[in-house]
Amino acid sequence: MKEILRMFGISCRGTGGMLLDRLSFTLGSGEILGILGSPSEERRAIGRVLTGQIQPEDGTLYIHEQPEAFPDVRTAQEKRIFHISPDSRLMNHMDLAENLCLIRPSSLVPHSERVWVKRKNIHLLCEEYLEECGVEADPYAYPDEYSRGEQYTFLVMKAMMCGAETVVLDSIGQPFLHAVMEHRDLIEHMRKAEGAMILIDSHIEELMYRCDRIYTFREGRMSGSLFRDEYSRSLLMEMML
Repeated sequence: MKEILRMFGISCRGTGGMLLDRLSFTLGSGEILGILGSPSEERRAIGRVLTGQIQPEDGTLYIHEQPEAFPDVRTAQEKRIFHISPDSRLMNHMDLAENLCLIRPSSLVPHSERVWVKRKNIHLLCEEYLEECGVEADPYAYPDEYSRGEQYTFLVMKAMMCGAETVVLDSIGQPFLHAVMEHRDLIEHMRKAEGAMILIDSHIEELMYRCDRIYTFREGRMSGSLFRDEYSRSLLMEMML
């Protein structure tokens, strides 16, 4: 499995003290990686460092085994890292097709097999993409016509349409995480594109069911890692607590 991303020796502080303490982990192509731990402020710091919302005091970021400067918020997506958190939202005044196809750099508007994408054709493109990802939705509907779990699914699709290589689903909540990850064709589409996902959460069963590998997180450090065939709830609890 080709390495996409690695964080090594990451340390940063928050207002209450140390959030991350020499934290390290790797992410491989096509992998769904779980990061399991609490409390939420420390757990969420991982995704915020990756997407420039927090600048670490120490440590190194590697992308495709090459050292990179930690991104700021503006450049995170240029490094193909997309962060979806409880604060992430679609634009309520735009329909689904406009949300997926228009609010992106023009260089990332894709070419459809049927038509070059112009504003009048985005609903056709959206329909094609929904079908390809196995997601049933109306391109003309507005975000408030869908559940929060469906909206998170659309945000993942939007990230992938924008060329995401790493999608971080950060503490969005077990019901919503479940709703996104139930779309098996969407996950398979991500794997075929050699992208990867990081699921940051505190729900053991959900991560056990979804992830190829799980890191446990305790007091700002990674306390262990297990592959799918090694999982047990009791062992993960012991590593986490």
